Amino acid sequence: ETPARPAYLSLVRLIVDAAVGSLAPGLSVARLDDLKIAVTEACSNAIEAHESIVADGPVVVRCVIDDHQVTVDIVDRGRGFDPDRVETLPAATDPRRLRHESGLGIPLMRTLTDEVAFSPDADGTRVRHGVAPNELTSAENRDWFAGTPLHKNVRARLEVVA
Repeated sequence: ETPARPAYLSLVRLIVDAAVGSLAPGLSVARLDDLKIAVTEACSNAIEAHESIVADGPVVVRCVIDDHQVTVDIVDRGRGFDPDRVETLPAATDPRRLRHESGLGIPLMRTLTDEVAFSPDADGTRVRHGVAPNELTSAENRDWFAGTPLHKNVRARLEVVA
């Protein structure tokens, strides 16, 4: 639990970094950075939700790590909302986007994590982020020469160099 104040966002990033970094060593630095950005955005939204109704109480951040996934839950006590009803804004490259001060958080969270789920209710909102501990195929699917697991998302083309 952390106080619902912007000053604590850096503490949340440090906690996620320490917990996930030490308990999920297969997660690449880049994926951990993506997760920290998504969690920071969700916490920032949770803090705003608390401020909008002058709610006391903490924002809860919970990390769950297993062999298949790292999951981080962020729970606030603000008013719940339906993420599917959030206004669709112009693309970030569209000059009309400059007229909007906010609105990139949910698309950013969806881009940076493998899974994001919003569970709004009368008592607040739970945001769940999930990332695979590594971006590799199963341990049985290995490179025949090096014996290392094959990467599932990188396209490669091999050419003979003369």
